[in-house]
Amino acid sequence: MDRKGRIPVTSNTDPSADSTEGNTDSNTEGYTEGYIEGVVLGSLPNDRYSVEVRGGRKIVAHITGKMRMNFIRILPGDRVTVEPSPYDRTRGRIVNKA
Repeated sequence: MDRKGRIPVTSNTDPSADSTEGNTDSNTEGYTEGYIEGVVLGSLPNDRYSVEVRGGRKIVAHITGKMRMNFIRILPGDRVTVEPSPYDRTRGRIVNKA
């Protein structure tokens, strides 16, 4: 106990108790963390954009708040960097205008 009467929380230091080892999630299989470069095809309602990335795949992406705050305009034909969603590969967020 410390001076305020709280009991310190200790973490489990046993390496065999790691629950993430061997965890295979089929929803995120094949997903690589990182960014993808693409070309904006057009704008959609609610400040979303259709972006074509490598392999001809299309992603529906919205722009980040910082880009919206600084009034960065995105037009069809612009090269952008997209951060794909870990939950749905057809959605993402535009993080940079190249």
